[in-house]
Amino acid sequence: MPAPITKALLVLFTPFCHHPDLADNSSAHPEDKPSLLVVILDTNPFAWSTLHDELPLQTALSHILLLLNAHLSFSYGNQVAAIASHTKTASFLYPVPPSPATAPVSSASSAADPLRDANKYRLFAQIEDTVQTSLRSLLSTTAAATIEGTSETMMSGALSLALSYIHRTTTDLSPTTGATTTASAPRAGDIGSAGPLMTARILVVSVSGDLANQYVAVMNSIFAAQRLRVPIDICKIAGDTVFLQQASDSTGGIYMQLQHPRALLQYLMVSGGHTLLHAAFGRLTNADSPASSLIRRLAVI
Repeated sequence: MPAPITKALLVLFTPFCHHPDLADNSSAHPEDKPSLLVVILDTNPFAWSTLHDELPLQTALSHILLLLNAHLSFSYGNQVAAIASHTKTASFLYPVPPSPATAPVSSASSAADPLRDANKYRLFAQIEDTVQTSLRSLLSTTAAATIEGTSETMMSGALSLALSYIHRTTTDLSPTTGATTTASAPRAGDIGSAGPLMTARILVVSVSGDLANQYVAVMNSIFAAQRLRVPIDICKIAGDTVFLQQASDSTGGIYMQLQHPRALLQYLMVSGGHTLLHAAFGRLTNADSPASSLIRRLAVI
């Protein structure tokens, strides 16, 4: 079998195995670290209504849930979160705060638990149920008069929630506290005060347009992401905004303007070496290694 095909198969089917032929030196292969993926979904109902014939919100949500499940499948230590950027507020879809009063679960109710599905991993079912329930609750509390004709979305608040959650989650993983030295600064997405312990990325799925009235808040979020070394990837399904392009460029993320919204899942999984491929292959090689160009070619097949 030709050597390029062999290398391609190694990249595709053994993403977590160290293989000396896939990099210039062993230093390009840091130890495996868990990865946190935070997805911000623009849930403006008016903007989604204009896309209903091409990509309904429920279909887009199912594609995003598949991405979250795939991200969790790569490593037991991986984590995910989902945040809704709504018209006047930003809120978590997953995880959600625990209920203040939790009733004990009887054996009869647990036997009828809809999450007890033998054909689905329980964590996947839990995430899907929580995200869908939270989104239904959010949309049901939105008055039609407040969204008619407006494409406003609280993106600045959603970015602030995402960065705060990343900081809290990764700080909890740190065994000690202290400032990270610039001499050993981690690569993009590596968080940890005593060394990189977890990689983190933000994926924004946007359908709204101008964010001019949130300029200062969005720029502050971009600066915070730069300081935390958290890349912001943008998946623009509709509309256009310079601020989101600037967010991806400034943080080392990827900006995708979808030409075919119905192919959202394909864009999320493979287009341009996006989030999922980065999580799987990013730690195998550095940007200058021969295999990195191979990965980029495979990503657009």
